[in-house]
Amino acid sequence: MIKDKSPIQKGNYIILRDKLIGKGRHSFIYDCINELDKQTPFCAKIFFNTTIPRTLQFDKLKNINNTNLLKYYEIFEHNKDVIIIMEKCDCNLKNIIDKQPLSELDTYQLLRQFLSGYQTLIDVDLDLRELKPANILVKNNVYKISNYGISSLYKVVEGETKPFSAPEIFYEKEQTRIKDIFSLGLVLYFGFYNQLPYTYRSAVDQVAFFRQIKSINFEIKKEIPLNLKQLLQSMIIYDPSQRIKIEELQLQFNMENKVI
Repeated sequence: MIKDKSPIQKGNYIILRDKLIGKGRHSFIYDCINELDKQTPFCAKIFFNTTIPRTLQFDKLKNINNTNLLKYYEIFEHNKDVIIIMEKCDCNLKNIIDKQPLSELDTYQLLRQFLSGYQTLIDVDLDLRELKPANILVKNNVYKISNYGISSLYKVVEGETKPFSAPEIFYEKEQTRIKDIFSLGLVLYFGFYNQLPYTYRSAVDQVAFFRQIKSINFEIKKEIPLNLKQLLQSMIIYDPSQRIKIEELQLQFNMENKVI
């Protein structure tokens, strides 16, 4: 998409467009240097052909300091693009799972850290866009939620599929945070098995899975520790009102890396 690989200077930040870290349908991520803090690793996420929306509360985002949330530093407009300077991480959850699925203990640790970050999003009233393994970043073995509070920067793409989405994303105009419980359940399932609970080729497969669990409650048939099985089955439920709530998840955990 970008032929010009020359660096971009924005304030103290130099975006190195010859050092691509990752890319998606909506944006590219590049390595970045802060001339006043060369010891701290930064990266720059560039959203193409857009401007900073009036609804974007970036001052609120900058002031968030939670180790389980990706840190945002600055935002700039450059030509017809928007650039967000962010904390640079080591990898994402998908990278880790590709090497080796999570153990039961690892799964609980992921959930505990997610809940820590997610509670802050609730407290400051920020949304979370598309929860999936690739959007949970990892730095020094700490999980960090990304893509929060910036939904307004993403353009609606017709036909875009989201394998970890909740059913109400398809069927309801208005969704609540309970949609994230369903997605989180799928993320944890994927982490443990390195696959989704259904074969995903297109949205057709996803809809078929939704219809299946609407008529018959989702049940894990594979080998899995009982506590983890019950946990995932309480999250991957078609009816949002029947899913376990965030508060209930928090109550289930003590500080000893296990479910009570």
